[in-house]
Amino acid sequence: MKKLYVYADFDWLKEMELIGELGYESLRGADSYSFTFNNEWLRQHSNLFLSDDLNNYPGQQYTQPDKDIFGCFSDALPDRWGRTLLLRREQIAAAEEKRPIRRLSSFDFLTGIDDFSRMGGFR
Repeated sequence: MKKLYVYADFDWLKEMELIGELGYESLRGADSYSFTFNNEWLRQHSNLFLSDDLNNYPGQQYTQPDKDIFGCFSDALPDRWGRTLLLRREQIAAAEEKRPIRRLSSFDFLTGIDDFSRMGGFR
């Protein structure tokens, strides 16, 4: 499973804070996402809901089978043009490495862009 630490860099925070950990794996061609809130984040921000598909409680939560990625993270994904650029980058890399083109997931799109240019307050 691939994992990614998620930080909040909201303008009302004094400094970046760890929100939790996003997990991703592809099983038999189907993408599966999990999220675990940081306990300190929950203690300080239990009244802040990031997404209607994430509940503020400890432990791992999973996306529904018909959902790609949690809603709050889909907002941080690149737009159509950004995805096109990342797909082209994958095509070039595959040609240079003489391998098949990989299918890119939302996790690949999320991690494939520079944090500096990412929209929103997630880092």
